[in-house]
Amino acid sequence: MAFSTSFIPEIRLADNIHTTIGAAAKAQGAATATLVIDGFLAQTGLAGRIADNLAQEGVTARVFSEFAGEPKLAHVRAASVAATGSDLVIGVGGGSALDIAKIAACCAASGADPMHYALAANPLPKTPLKKIMVPTTAGTGSETSATNIFAGPEGKKLWIWGGGNQG
Repeated sequence: MAFSTSFIPEIRLADNIHTTIGAAAKAQGAATATLVIDGFLAQTGLAGRIADNLAQEGVTARVFSEFAGEPKLAHVRAASVAATGSDLVIGVGGGSALDIAKIAACCAASGADPMHYALAANPLPKTPLKKIMVPTTAGTGSETSATNIFAGPEGKKLWIWGGGNQG
């Protein structure tokens, strides 16, 4: 019997982990980062605190939080536009925020529409933007998963799978 495992990214756990995002972004060489964060979390002031933390490390922050609930094609398209020109995408929130962030990291790097990659129609770019995923819920596993879900143009759930390039 043969099997393989995929790359698992570095995982950190700590109180107030959001205060280390700026240093982590700087360590990855980012000058500009796009923060994809649940709208509710953004309203609590967390987006502002993360943006301030990034700024302290010399990283310019862009914030995308115009979504709620399950990811839709419009959300991933808008996040991809927001991430264009960034060096890094930071996803903060539940599985929806993380899936949107991971798709945006690929589409911003390639310039391709998310539908280009839906249902494995085309391989993901070999060099997506770098990513930092900060889950705020337990259970989805999106921070380590190579599969991302969003609702396509007809409202049907579609997936993008990226092997080791997405996580």
